[in-house]
Amino acid sequence: TPIPIPAGTASRSILFKTLASRIENGTVIGATELGASCVPNGVININHGAPGRPAPLWARPFYKELKAANYNVLSDPDNLFEDKTTWRPDLLVGATVQGDKENRCFPDGTVNALAAVRAEISLDIEWQIFDTSTNSVALTIATHGYAVSTTAVPNGRQHVFETAIGNNVKALLADPAFNALVVSPAKAAAGTGPLRFKGRSPFGGAIVGHMQDVQNGVVTVLHGAEHGSGFVVNRDGYVITDSHVVGDAHEVRLRQANGHEMIGDVLSVERRHDVALIKAREAMPDALPVSITPVAVGSEVYAVGAPLSTSLSGSVTKGIVSGYRNINGIPQIQSDVSIQPGNSGGPLLDAEGNVVGMARAMLLRGTSSTGVNLFTPIDQALQAAGIELQE
Repeated sequence: TPIPIPAGTASRSILFKTLASRIENGTVIGATELGASCVPNGVININHGAPGRPAPLWARPFYKELKAANYNVLSDPDNLFEDKTTWRPDLLVGATVQGDKENRCFPDGTVNALAAVRAEISLDIEWQIFDTSTNSVALTIATHGYAVSTTAVPNGRQHVFETAIGNNVKALLADPAFNALVVSPAKAAAGTGPLRFKGRSPFGGAIVGHMQDVQNGVVTVLHGAEHGSGFVVNRDGYVITDSHVVGDAHEVRLRQANGHEMIGDVLSVERRHDVALIKAREAMPDALPVSITPVAVGSEVYAVGAPLSTSLSGSVTKGIVSGYRNINGIPQIQSDVSIQPGNSGGPLLDAEGNVVGMARAMLLRGTSSTGVNLFTPIDQALQAAGIELQE
């Protein structure tokens, strides 16, 4: 019996990513049978195809069973308009067919794709669960699923095959180790009210005098093969980044300037302002001070982050505030300071090194940068993250 996720319990997001078979194509896996007595007539040779994304025949029962047990499963095979750009799954699932035994009976004596058929199918599957927060296979589980039909119907083999897959999925969901991996650890979440804590005292003097402190307060946010940037707002480990950096993830990796990595729990996501709040599982002493005083147009500003590659973390660029915009009712800072993919969620700093905004988007002409880049004002980002800084 599947172990359900209780209502209100945070669980890690899951994507059925890969399907493969260890049975060589052409292997005899069963027999075709004819007539009311189902007399053996021929053999069934397997053809599972090349490894790749699961076809709807596999994806549909996987999604159905996980959804029924209240798991946070992505990729609804029947939803043509699901926004895949927000997907940052915590767990990737791969299935390898280890055994496939099938018998198909055609009572009317005709063997073809449209004929009514009764089917009996036995599937053995090895599931691998890949944890994107550690970039490793966290769990391997073997399951067995069996299904049989008693009435011959057109396309009856597909229905029985999906049922056999579904029974394998149910066996996966019945495994306590899988359930424990999926259920998110208890989080010190933002609760029913805002988080209130004292911010770091503002920097004074030119930013170059304390650039090392600034860079130490910026982290690279990693999830699978993707990355963005973020910055520390409290030494207890609270980090702010863009919501599109974390997507649907409940856990990410945070890499500090010195290369040290730790797990961070995604506490909240506010997509309208593109803001996410992360809580590191370790203390982070290098918080950055913030300034909610708007920076004058024409004033110099700096961006720090990991443009294009994680190997470029801590990169610093300089520009000016070009203007203040209101886009779809959301205030934005416009600047020509250079940012690239990977800078998202990183801080925009004033001439002293205090955070005044957070990198959100770069406007392109085709694939070329225009020098028009947008940043979320820090007061808006803090409000969206549910944070109140005290003097």
